[in-house]
This record gives sequence, structure tokens and C-alpha cells, in this order.
Amino acid sequence: MDKDKTYEILLKLLEIEQNRINSLDSTEFTIKGLSVTLFSAFIGFAFEKKSPVFLYVGVIAIIFSSIIDFIYRKVQLLHVEKASNIQKYLKTEYLEKVESSKSLKIAGEYKSNFINDYSPLLLLYFPMIVVLIVLTKFIPSTP
Repeated sequence: MDKDKTYEILLKLLEIEQNRINSLDSTEFTIKGLSVTLFSAFIGFAFEKKSPVFLYVGVIAIIFSSIIDFIYRKVQLLHVEKASNIQKYLKTEYLEKVESSKSLKIAGEYKSNFINDYSPLLLLYFPMIVVLIVLTKFIPSTP
């Protein structure tokens, strides 16, 4: 296969990976929005009905949605890694041979790091779960 055809295929693959990353990002944002809505609704129901059962159900719902969000994030990071590898290959095989591209800034190589990759999720879901659990102490159980 000639180099131009390979270059076109790799660019198309890179575009596909970036579209997948954006699509997963949109889905994750929707999951987070749903989680915050559920969080608020369960607190409201618990105080309105004076029943901590809603808070316990809320904890389960938030844990479930956080697991789904973590799975989507993992899939998204796999696509980020693929896109990074394609960019790295394109840079070494094509861009470095073109003199005018020497000054272009190319995104750095993706390196997996649990804290960087998942801290936004932990900072969202962990406080919600803690708040739901703490609020159970403030709602008296009704017989």
C-alpha cells in the first residue's frame, strides 16, 4: 500500500476515534446530570415523606450510576489511547519529514494514571454518597 493511502486511512481512523471520544464524553455528561437529578430527588422525597428509605435507595442508585459512568470512562480512555498512538505514528512517519511541520505542537502521548483519569468521577460521586448516608441520621424513621 502506498504511503498516501496509509496516511488517509490513519487520518480517517483518528477522526473516528475522536468522534467516539466526543460521543462518550456526551454520554458521560448525561449520566452525571441524571445522577445529580436522582441525588436531589431522593433527598427531596426523603424529607417530604420523612423516610430515610429514600436515602438508602438513593445511595444504591448513585452507586449504580457511578459504576456505569466508570465503565464509560474506561472505554473512553481506551479510545484516547488509540487516538494517541495514531497521532504518535503519524508524527514520526509523516510530520517529522515535512520541514514546515517542525514547529507544530502535537498533543503529548497519553499515559494512564488512575488519579488523573478518574478523580473527576470520584469527586462527584463520593460526596453524593457521603451526603446521602449522613442525611439518614437527620431523618427520623416513621412507624
